[in-house]
Amino acid sequence: MIERGPQLVIIGIDGASHRLVRGWSAAGKLPILSSLAASDRQTPLLTAFPPHTAPGWASIFSGVGPGEHGIYQFWELQARNYRPSLTTVGDFGREPLWRILERSGLSVGLYNVPMTHPPAPIQNGFMVTWPLTPTLGYAFPRTLIHELAQRGLHYKSDLVTMYREDSDYISVALEQIERKTDTLLYLLESHPVDALFAVYTELDRVSHCYWGTDEQPGPEVAEVYRAIDDALGRLLDALDPDVPVLIVSDHGFGLCRSNLNVNVLLEQAGLLRCRAPVGDGPREQQRTGVFGDADLALSAGWFASPDAARVVDWTQTRAYMPAPGCFGINLNLRGRQRNGIVRDEQESAAVAKEIADAVASVRIENEPAFVVVPRDDVYKGHRLDQAPDLILLPQRWDIMPAPSVATNLWTSPTQAGVHREDGILFAKNFRLTPSFAGHRVEDIVPTCLARLGLPIPEQLDGHVLEEGCRSLVSEPARRVSRTAPQVQNLADQVQIEKRLAQLGYL
Repeated sequence: MIERGPQLVIIGIDGASHRLVRGWSAAGKLPILSSLAASDRQTPLLTAFPPHTAPGWASIFSGVGPGEHGIYQFWELQARNYRPSLTTVGDFGREPLWRILERSGLSVGLYNVPMTHPPAPIQNGFMVTWPLTPTLGYAFPRTLIHELAQRGLHYKSDLVTMYREDSDYISVALEQIERKTDTLLYLLESHPVDALFAVYTELDRVSHCYWGTDEQPGPEVAEVYRAIDDALGRLLDALDPDVPVLIVSDHGFGLCRSNLNVNVLLEQAGLLRCRAPVGDGPREQQRTGVFGDADLALSAGWFASPDAARVVDWTQTRAYMPAPGCFGINLNLRGRQRNGIVRDEQESAAVAKEIADAVASVRIENEPAFVVVPRDDVYKGHRLDQAPDLILLPQRWDIMPAPSVATNLWTSPTQAGVHREDGILFAKNFRLTPSFAGHRVEDIVPTCLARLGLPIPEQLDGHVLEEGCRSLVSEPARRVSRTAPQVQNLADQVQIEKRLAQLGYL
């Protein structure tokens, strides 16, 4: 056991499914999680919408939904020039939990938490971020990476160790889980902090790529769950038995049966138009390799057909899906988008009606696959204007809406497994209030602050889950201004998009 332990620990497991954990825990296949479940009635931790990594972790560590923190996906979704830049920690619209704790005089350590890059100075603590950018500058203090490397611990960023369509990735994932656990144990001993936040991301990649073709995942997925359960046992054994611990995930997982190509649907409905590329050079025709135009590089994945024979004609397009995984559709508004042609509220309402009719025509087993609603039916907050105009609410989760300008409306799924709403929440030394419907990711921040006896920012979307907590004192909400985009280099941007494609996001 470490000599000076933290006062609070949050361990994240990216993509851990309540449905799977409940079944395997009951069967005794996950002994650590089974022991935690025995002392608490388990309900899912419901994710922010859509169920994806970026908004999920942003909500877990801010206590608000995407309408307030402003992170709806890995990309911004209302880009004036249609080519979205990648979101970073600089896009947070609310003060994250680690900054609240730091402001309150507590030391904090972060390890591999998504949406924390680029690193920033942190008082009396450390930060190893989750970069998608190819960089060595993903830690604070900067010397920490060298320190870990000298000791043979895990020092490579997730960009280096993530899935690349390699057949032996399962063995790589299992090794990374063990090495990350070794590193966390070292950090707890050599860099003691008051609060520790760490996330295992391997399960998400394995679930995407090894799920298989059935409702239950393949054996590789179960193997990774067991490895993470072992890792949790090692971490919990090293902590003081009385330290409060939360084990959470940003979303769950399930089988994907098909992709629905939304921009193809809009094209068939006359709402989106395509044209042949202009000229015969590589600028519009080439989808991989080196691009000479940043706009074209960023749009190549989903605003051009797979054979590069067609590209979206923005001057003739009234509606489009702006990015993968956003479950949204934008109107091409005059004055907002660079080549917007939808003129006013009356025309916007008419276009929205056409979109709703087109989506309603997509039926599976005589039931609609999605229902279209305005964004303010789903989101609220001061970053609402950055959400897609219309939201596709799934009536079933095994269909993934994609923005591809493909030939067919339906295509085979990009990944066998896709995200679902049902994340996990396990607690040690917390007394969580019972819930039949499930708790929400936004509840984590107020619950932790209340447990520590610290003021809770006003206007959070989450609620305190613990019974008999020490303090419900409030303080004014702290909204944060966006910083300039962190990814400036085109080569970096293309590499990031390739990584996201390998993870199933493109």
